[in-house]
Amino acid sequence: MRPLRRNANANALLRLQFVLLRKRTTHFARNISLIPELIGENNNQPPIHNMPLNAALFRFTPLWWGLVCTLPLISGLLGRLIKQKPWFVDFDAIACAGMTLSQGGNPYSLSPACEGMHPAVFVYAPVIAESLSAVVAFMGLEGFRVIYVLLWLAALTGIGLYVWKSNDQDWRLKLPVFALLTGGSLASGNIALLLHGLILAAALSLPKRVSPFIIAVTMAALIKPTLLTYLIVLVYLDKPLRWRIGTLVTGSLTGLAGYALISTGTGDLHTHWHTALDQVVLSQQPGISFFSWIDATGLNHTGLPSLIGLVLFMIILSLSGLALAELGKAGPAGRLAIGLGMAQLLNPRLMDYDLLLVIPLLVTAVSLSQATGQSWARYSLLTLNGLMASVLILNMLDAPPVMPVPLGVLGISLMVIVQAGALALKRLEFPAYLKPAFYAQKPSDS
Repeated sequence: MRPLRRNANANALLRLQFVLLRKRTTHFARNISLIPELIGENNNQPPIHNMPLNAALFRFTPLWWGLVCTLPLISGLLGRLIKQKPWFVDFDAIACAGMTLSQGGNPYSLSPACEGMHPAVFVYAPVIAESLSAVVAFMGLEGFRVIYVLLWLAALTGIGLYVWKSNDQDWRLKLPVFALLTGGSLASGNIALLLHGLILAAALSLPKRVSPFIIAVTMAALIKPTLLTYLIVLVYLDKPLRWRIGTLVTGSLTGLAGYALISTGTGDLHTHWHTALDQVVLSQQPGISFFSWIDATGLNHTGLPSLIGLVLFMIILSLSGLALAELGKAGPAGRLAIGLGMAQLLNPRLMDYDLLLVIPLLVTAVSLSQATGQSWARYSLLTLNGLMASVLILNMLDAPPVMPVPLGVLGISLMVIVQAGALALKRLEFPAYLKPAFYAQKPSDS
């Protein structure tokens, strides 16, 4: 009889294991069934093209608060006019580099000097310096200045119109983010804004025409290679997974090959260029995003641990953007806003003049957060306003304990990750104890 009893116990144990396995498989199968939805395939649910914010939530973003957040930018620009500080110093940098090279000098001098200019150190590749030398020789300094300023203003106008028109949302949602900007971020006339305008113009033709976008990103990356992060826009489009991967790989290979082509070389010019990169770009100006956060910890942002951390951070942030686009059922305009904004947050050396296109991303994220409940949207707005208030207060201190703008960018990045996690918990099938609602339930009176 003992063998029979052992067999009975074994059979009972097997049945119990089978039941537990079936329950786990059910959860897994439900999540697997949502994978086509996550990557935009076989998605029968219509996208949400516009999700206006509930009117009751606007009490958390009053217009007066938005105007307060614009004061650093407005006062900075007015202060430059009153104090007659130099404008378009980045134009002075590239024009001075072109003139210096045409005269046989070193365009990468760490103490650049050109008569009537206030140039910063020139840090772009030698082929860019040679091209600028030819342009200045052809147009003349003043002719080049006029063309540059007109193109730069056109790019700023185009970006401003896009930020204003995007999301079909009230300006009260967009104004608080201006707390991250200063007068110097625009008054410098940095060429990055011109490149952002070029990429934005090409992105507006997506997904019908992809080649102009890839070409624009590749051209911009010849000057600023970190702008290759714009290729993440292709991942968030409402296209099959194979198409997204194919265009991303094509764009990445094209951009990297182009930059490698112009950055390899020998001679004094390349030696001076690498010296300027080490002294200015890598040491003195780490930006306001990942590299600056690493510097604040005392670590070397070009070391192996930091680079591994950067890769992990970019993967998490990229997947968060994908969750916003897919699980949030964003329409074409929302997907583009998410992609353009995530391209900035993924930039490890983000600068303050790159922040304008983050605004539509944040507005989209707050709008999509309503899918997880009005409380999430309320918390999102309160978090955003709290971050911007912290930036304003820290900017008023003579010696702030932390740099305010990098803190704001870090907070925005974490906010996007949390929003994506909330959407995932809402839409995907997880065990009950992993959902916040499980802990919000009142205990039974049994």
